[in-house]
Amino acid sequence: MSRKDYRRKSCFFNTCSIGMFGEYIYAFEQLTGSCDVPEYHQITKDEYETADCWIMDDCKVMEILRRPILCDGYRDSRHEEFDEEEIRNSIWGKAGRDKGEYSIR
Repeated sequence: MSRKDYRRKSCFFNTCSIGMFGEYIYAFEQLTGSCDVPEYHQITKDEYETADCWIMDDCKVMEILRRPILCDGYRDSRHEEFDEEEIRNSIWGKAGRDKGEYSIR
């Protein structure tokens, strides 16, 4: 998957949003640098559903931004694409699966 597969659900300010890649990968989008290049970090389904509550919490946002980058919009980046199965098996992807919200096929 790549950043072109991102579907935005909600925008916050002019620099960030939450959305999804595919059916089960939830993400936080942060625009970075002087050109507003997007970086995407994985979030849990619970974080996705409660973004209105934590978006103003700088500590929570920084926690999410410290997570590995799923993909970004930088040209020739090593983060141009990601493996969907690998991301679904990450600790943030497992958080939803452990609650029985979905299963890996």
